[in-house]
Order: sequence, then structure tokens, then C-alpha cells
Amino acid sequence: MTYSEYIVFVDESGDHGINNSDSSYSVFVLAFCVFRKDQYLSDVAPLLNDLKFRYFGHDCVVLHERDIRKRQGPFSSLYHNHRIEEFIADLNSICSAVPMRVIAVVIDKLRLKESSFQHENLYHIAMSQGLNLIDKLIPATVDTLTHIVFESRGKSEDAELELEFRRVAAQPYFADRSRFYDVVIADKKNNSAGLQLADLIARPIGIRVMRPDQRNRAYEVIHGKFNMSEDGQVDGVGLIILPKNKRPR
Repeated sequence: MTYSEYIVFVDESGDHGINNSDSSYSVFVLAFCVFRKDQYLSDVAPLLNDLKFRYFGHDCVVLHERDIRKRQGPFSSLYHNHRIEEFIADLNSICSAVPMRVIAVVIDKLRLKESSFQHENLYHIAMSQGLNLIDKLIPATVDTLTHIVFESRGKSEDAELELEFRRVAAQPYFADRSRFYDVVIADKKNNSAGLQLADLIARPIGIRVMRPDQRNRAYEVIHGKFNMSEDGQVDGVGLIILPKNKRPR
């Protein structure tokens, strides 16, 4: 078996517990960033590292959407020095420029509880839907292994994540294929460019689904990265929203 030419990085936004619904953010998002490895090496990592050197003087900073939004850690100095708008503009430019394809599954938990949709395990639902689209996106190559990289969240959480991944990968629509998937759980201290991009895009997608009329600069960039059908459709190809009768504009 040989390694695939592609690699996938995944991050989540929101709580995947069906009964843990924050009215200000009542969605669970699983975002997948798909890269060709040659483009990832030549374009993605260098662009992010260049940004870090310009704004922080080193490349050890880990880009977390929450820390940027909450003005925490190294990003607090950007607010104090009035450089945050410049930084965000440059970050959005990089997200627009990098060669990646985005697939996202968004679950509206409040509406899900009111529907007839089965919702025993939101993580299983989101991962199953997302990996099915990943399988359709990545070109079929016999006997290749594609790694799906998740950020570590703790020993018990990582064990649960890996178990869900194995369950999904064992489903019939994967079992009869001649290509394979494996899970990698990486510590955030690894400073992975792919994981950081996945982290940056997950929440803006959730916000767009919840509040489609709200200005969302990050989503405007992300929208052009969604996997699309030949006729330019995103729904069901790059973005799945459950229950299905709600769409971002």
C-alpha cells in the first residue's frame, strides 16, 4: 500500500452533546480541509509561517480562532498595537490564496431535537457525512492510504474520536473500496498549518448557518473554498446542514 497524494485536516466548533445547547451558538460543526501534499508543502505552510514571522517575529505561534477573537495570548498585542485589522486582512488573504478544498457538516442542535432525524451521536453523524464526501472528492487510486488528521482534545476524548472514526470507516460504502483511510490525532503543540486552517474556518461556517444576514468576512473567503459540483453547487457536495431545510445565504 502507498500513501495518498492527499491529506485531510479536521476541526470542530461547538459542543457535540445534543443536550448541551448554548442559545448563542447552538450548532456543531465538523470542518474538513483537503490538500494535495505537494501544494501543502510548497504553498500552505510557507504562507502561514511568513505571516507569523511578520507579525510575531517567530513561527511558534499557533493560530486559534478563539484566541484571536478573545484577544488572548500573543494576539492581545495586535489589539494593543492597533494591528489586528491588518493581521486579519492578511490572514483572510492567505486563506483565499491557499489551494485547499473545504467540506463541512453543520448540525443545528435546537432544530434537530425538534425533528424526526435520528441523533444518537452527533459526532458519528457529522464524521460519517463528511468522510462520505471526502471519499467522493479524493480521486480513486487503488491501494492508497489517506490520513485524516484531528487535533488532540484529551485522552478520553481522543479514544472516543478514534472509535467513531473506526466505526464510520467500517461502514459498507467504505468497506468495498480498494483505498483506505486512517486517523492521526495530533497535539496542537505540533503547530500544524493544516489543523490551524481547519480551526480558523469551523466557527465562521457555524455562525453563517445560524445568522445568515450577519456580516461574516471569514465566511466570504471560505465560501470560495467549498467543494462544488460541476455546476457550482455547494449544498450536499461541500456543505451539509442538518436538518436539511436550512441554508446559509
